[in-house]
Amino acid sequence: MAIGTRSANQSSKQHKLIMLRMSFCRKVMHIQRLVPTSEHADVLRDYDDCLVAAVEDLLVGRGRFTDLAKLKVHIPAALGGLGVDSAAARADACYYSSFTSAYFRLAAIDPDWVGSLHETAAAGLHAPFAALSAARSRLCTTPGMQALLQKLSVHDRPRRAQGKIMNLKLAAEVADLLRTLPAREVTVFNASAEAPHLVSISSEVETRTSTYPTTCLPPTWPCACPSRKSFLRRSPAPRRRQANAAQPVACTT
Repeated sequence: MAIGTRSANQSSKQHKLIMLRMSFCRKVMHIQRLVPTSEHADVLRDYDDCLVAAVEDLLVGRGRFTDLAKLKVHIPAALGGLGVDSAAARADACYYSSFTSAYFRLAAIDPDWVGSLHETAAAGLHAPFAALSAARSRLCTTPGMQALLQKLSVHDRPRRAQGKIMNLKLAAEVADLLRTLPAREVTVFNASAEAPHLVSISSEVETRTSTYPTTCLPPTWPCACPSRKSFLRRSPAPRRRQANAAQPVACTT
C-alpha cells in the first residue's frame, strides 16, 4: 500500500513516525468533513489497520502487536498512546463539527435558509441533516457529550470543535479500558501519559516477555515504565568544590 511504500522512503524511524502521525492518518479527514463516512465503517477500519501495520513495521524483529498494543496506537499520547488518529473513531466528530460550523455561518448570512432547511428535514428529504442527527445520537452515548455539543457556537471552528468532541470521547473510552486492565498495565498507561514523548507498546517477542512494554521509536528511547524510570532521571549535578576559606591576614603595626 502507499502508506508502507512512502514511509519506507524515510531513512529515520522517527521521521516515519512523524509522517504517520501528522500526515498519513489524516489523509481522508477532508472527505469525512464533507460527507458522512460512518456508513462505511468497514472501509475506515481497513484504513486504520493499514496504519497499525505501518507502525508495527517500524518494530522490525520485535514480534507482532498484541490487541492492547493495537488499541494504544490510536490513543492520544496525552492519554498514554501513540497518537495515530483513527479514521473510524473520528468519523462522526468530523462530520458533525463541519456541518454545525457551516450551519451557524449560513444562518447568519441567510436566516430564511434555516426555516427551509428544517422544513425539508422534517419531511425526510434532507439526507445531510439526517446524517447529522444520526451522528449526534451516536456521539451523545458518551457521558457529558450532550452538554458539550450544546456549548459549541460559531466561534468554534471545525478543527477546534472536532478536537473538543474527540478529547471527551477518547477520554471516556480510555477510562473504560483502564477499568478492564490489570494494575500493571494501568501503571504503564499512567506513566506514558505523564511523558507523552515516550511510547510504551507491548510486543509478542517471546512468551516470557510478551506482556512487557517496549519502546516504540526510536529503539534507543527508554520505555515509559515505572521499572525503568531511572533512565528518565537526570544524573545529579557534580558538586562544586568549596572555595578555600579566606586566610586571616596578620595585622602589623
